[in-house]
Amino acid sequence: MKESSAIPSAQCPRWAVWLVAGIVALLTFIVFYPATRGEFVNFDDLANFVGNEKNLRVFTGEDGGFGLNAEALKWVFTAFHVGVYTPVSWLTVAVDVAIAGGVDSYQIHLTNVLFHTANAVLFFFLLVSLLRWTKRATSWPLLVACGLGALFFSLHPLRVEIVAWASARNNLVGAFFALLSVLAYLKSYEAEGRASTYWHIGSVLLYVVAMLAKAYVLPLPLVLLLLDYYPLRRNRDRAEWMRDLIEKGAWLGLGFFLALGFMKMMNALLGMPPMFQVSEPDLLKSVRPAIAAYALWFSVFKTFLPLNLVAYVPIPRDITLFGATYLPGYLLGLGGTIAAILYRRKMPAFTVAWFAMLFLLGPVSGLVPLGTHLAADRYTYLVTLPIAALLAGGVALWLERRPAHLPAVGLAGAAVCAALIFGTLQLIPNWRDSVALWRSVERQYPDNRQVWLNLGDGLLEKGQWEEGMQYLERAAAPIEGENDFWAEADRYMASQALLNMAGRYADRGEDRKALELLERAVDIRPQNFEALTLLAQALSPMGRADEVIPYVERAIEKQPDNPNLKKLLEALESAKLPPPRDAEEEGDRAAMRQDTEAAIEAYRRAIRENPDRESGYGKLARELSRAKRYREAKQVLTQAVQKWPNSPGLTYSLIWLLSTCPDDGVRDGKQALELVRRVNGEEQENPQLLDIVAAAYAEAGQFEKAVQLLTKAVERAQADQRQAFEERLNLYQSKRPYRTSD
Repeated sequence: MKESSAIPSAQCPRWAVWLVAGIVALLTFIVFYPATRGEFVNFDDLANFVGNEKNLRVFTGEDGGFGLNAEALKWVFTAFHVGVYTPVSWLTVAVDVAIAGGVDSYQIHLTNVLFHTANAVLFFFLLVSLLRWTKRATSWPLLVACGLGALFFSLHPLRVEIVAWASARNNLVGAFFALLSVLAYLKSYEAEGRASTYWHIGSVLLYVVAMLAKAYVLPLPLVLLLLDYYPLRRNRDRAEWMRDLIEKGAWLGLGFFLALGFMKMMNALLGMPPMFQVSEPDLLKSVRPAIAAYALWFSVFKTFLPLNLVAYVPIPRDITLFGATYLPGYLLGLGGTIAAILYRRKMPAFTVAWFAMLFLLGPVSGLVPLGTHLAADRYTYLVTLPIAALLAGGVALWLERRPAHLPAVGLAGAAVCAALIFGTLQLIPNWRDSVALWRSVERQYPDNRQVWLNLGDGLLEKGQWEEGMQYLERAAAPIEGENDFWAEADRYMASQALLNMAGRYADRGEDRKALELLERAVDIRPQNFEALTLLAQALSPMGRADEVIPYVERAIEKQPDNPNLKKLLEALESAKLPPPRDAEEEGDRAAMRQDTEAAIEAYRRAIRENPDRESGYGKLARELSRAKRYREAKQVLTQAVQKWPNSPGLTYSLIWLLSTCPDDGVRDGKQALELVRRVNGEEQENPQLLDIVAAAYAEAGQFEKAVQLLTKAVERAQADQRQAFEERLNLYQSKRPYRTSD
């Protein structure tokens, strides 16, 4: 495979190449090191790392030391997690977890910085190799040009997102192995004999690894085909063209298999069930060319003027195929392509760089659905490489013709690098935490539900309840519009906001409010599987599984092939309760679902139907107390105790009501103590009964006795009882009785 034209020998010592590479590495690492101070943000990080540690302990044994975890390894090679299949990238995270002893934000961000630094160095060596193939000697001017090209790529503010965002690891790892693949490919045409073949095979294998790290490197074979045209100049006749096309076509076919079929094969080999993927209709299909045109314009324009960079650029709701915002992209694409074709002989470097940029942009251009964002900084990572390579080639050509300009070019390059560093250092703090991230996005896009949702969650995580809830309520606001893309997107955001609010209220112990929000979340978007599952888990123990079933059936109408929904429906059907046997059981179910009024009515009916059944009286009194109808509760319990004077359950319930009721007209410490003596309450060993007896003594003003009894209760109490007992003990020691909350 050796090229017939000899490559000139170097004119400067080999250490000079490594010196410039070291400068590139050092500058890149120093500039991006502040990104290691960032926390995990609520932009996939929580799902990828914080809530996924179990699956990332691939190299952590059962004892916590180094070892191979087979279950975690199986997950790595079968998981389609957060919509992507990236087993090689997960393995790099697993190494981080093994090093840090767990999921650690600093370690993961540090590795991101190291991968980016390594990519900068690899790109520098790639530039040196490419420029040497253009028959230029490895001279100091060439090294300066390559160093500036590599730094233009690595120090650029567009790189902040991909380095400072922990979840962008797969992009960095994919680029790392893709660059190695290109270097190995070039090396295969510099080497001779068997070594050439080995380098070529190595290039293919590295492409495979890159694809398993992130499939956005899929077009790499097309880029290699361009390099065959220039600077390798392999395809000089039709036969060579056909040979190259067949070879790169085979590479591309391998890439498509890795992107679409490898995961299914691994699932089958490891005995995993088939992966179900939700397939939603592409409601933006008609405007995808406009999105792609903007992605091209964004990639080029922001490369040369990196202003107003944020983590999320939403698709405008008024997007049209030929809107004014997208015309520059169409014109740039058309003009650049025409120029690249017309000047392919005079300016082959431009032609190769232009088409390489288009090929690399393809998978992330928006021609296929990627979300609700119009463009993203991370998608420019590979796209910038041809631009930087073209700039490096231009600088090398300039210095070749005007070597005396080397100091001036060096100073100009240093000035550009300084400007890039300044811009980068301004952006890195935006990734400090979720609040900083979404505040920066809100400044440019203040009326976006995605921004409100994530900013609200970030504020709540920081303990800023009131402001955080305000943002979530805005995200959950009523939805206007028809069944178009935006209405569906709004339903998703609103449902997720309600789900998140429900979780926060549940954490505060406000279960009724949480349940109400969950029902709203499911009502807005029945296919919100997480909300459906939580609602089912909340209602099924209350005997209300039948209330969730209609929501699940609506979700199945939208996703008829979703096996998870079908399993949930089966579970709910089996959890449905038969009709209540009597009025008391009807009351039990109403009480379980916290329908107090229905429970009171059912228990009253139960007592009328069977007045000699003791249990109904206590349950009725409990529900009356919940409804703050304390006097009625006292009347019911008093009648019941008169009817069953030896019933400890009824007696202790009445003692507690007489001792702790917030209604002054209900409390009666003297009567409570009389009941205590009747049941020998002081001699009890049960901590709950001792707590009730202590409350009676406290209400009667006998605090020393109350303290003595409750101290005994604390000694015998379970861990989950002890805190409440100790709080009441402090009250009695302060000579204050206990009152239930009103």
